[in-house]
Amino acid sequence: MSATIIRFPIERRIDRSGVVADCAGDSNERHLRAQAVDEGLSTDRLGASQGEEQWVGQAHHVLDHVEDMIADGEAAEAGALCERATWRLLDAAYDIDDTVSLIELVARLRPLHRAACHAAPPEPVRLADFVYDLAHSDQLGVLHDVIDPYVELLGPTGLAAVRRRVQADQDALRRLSSIGRRIEEFRLQPILTSLAKATHPSAV
Repeated sequence: MSATIIRFPIERRIDRSGVVADCAGDSNERHLRAQAVDEGLSTDRLGASQGEEQWVGQAHHVLDHVEDMIADGEAAEAGALCERATWRLLDAAYDIDDTVSLIELVARLRPLHRAACHAAPPEPVRLADFVYDLAHSDQLGVLHDVIDPYVELLGPTGLAAVRRRVQADQDALRRLSSIGRRIEEFRLQPILTSLAKATHPSAV
């Protein structure tokens, strides 16, 4: 299998004290890394100069770099790139026929994001928005157990933010058709189950 290599635009050097240093400015590197994620997970070339197998290999290559960043102590930026990559992968669901490989990529990305968050905990409400949006996404069908692994990181503040999002969506149910209401209730059920387990772990 061949794949287009998307290089993360960073060169690193180690000085004599063993400290790893970047050779370019932090803000510029962050922008270029985000751009590399966008390009590496883009499906714009599919069917023209790129096949799905190549795209999958390229996507794993991008995640290899993000994983290396966590190991290199750049967890905060890696966490942000994981979230960016998550949405790019979900967007790709409309263009990729190989759903199994796409699900495998998302399954690989989810623990990478959690590892980054454990190493550099994000602000709980912002994290709550990310995990809720992921749990409520529909590109790959209903996703289960999205919130559960983040309960400790979310804490009371983050969980309260998730509950507010649930309540807002439940309040909006009355404006939906009966079919739309049933679909939305089905989508919310795994989130409600996760919240119940977070509140009363032994009751579910």
